[in-house]
Amino acid sequence: SVRLGFNSDQMIVLRGVWRDAAQAVLPNLLDRLKDDPSVLSVNGQQNAPGDQGYEGRTFRVPGDMQHQNVSMESLSIDYGFLDAYQVKVLAGRAFSTAHQGDLTVFPDDTKRETVAGAVITRSAAEEFGFASPEDAIGKPLDRLLGEDSDPAAMVIHYTVVGVVEDFQRRSARSKINPVVFYVDPGQFWSISIKARAGAVAEAMAHVEEV
Repeated sequence: SVRLGFNSDQMIVLRGVWRDAAQAVLPNLLDRLKDDPSVLSVNGQQNAPGDQGYEGRTFRVPGDMQHQNVSMESLSIDYGFLDAYQVKVLAGRAFSTAHQGDLTVFPDDTKRETVAGAVITRSAAEEFGFASPEDAIGKPLDRLLGEDSDPAAMVIHYTVVGVVEDFQRRSARSKINPVVFYVDPGQFWSISIKARAGAVAEAMAHVEEV
């Protein structure tokens, strides 16, 4: 059997929320989806497991000249995404609303550098040169926005707060790529609704009603 590294039992995925009309009402939509006894959890994400989207971004490990321009998949997920899909945390922690600094706010012309938390996969930790999942915790990781060689490029200064086991994000036979996860609700393009055991039909009916 193929090891997926996550559990999608009782999961309903609602796609298409990247559209402007959906984004405008997303916070209200998430709250309404949660408001039913058949629903265990509701989480947004850029891409759900099984989707084919890929977002390659440029990262660097500050002070490490061997890892200055590393291209890697980077995806926005909700605070409860990893727990809902039962992805194993190897070191540190998953994202949490109790940690305000986990949220990613993108730089702009008024503030060219921001700080946030990141969760990375085991293979990402290896690719960034960290000795182990535990070694990665608390380490800085910069995401560059713009040309790699531009000294004025905007930067998100991440701190690694957690390392999770690698898991299959595309088809079961696809190569498992290293990933950097961050939290930015503005980049939630789909929603994962986890139904309570034995209540998938009721949850589906609730989703359709909402």
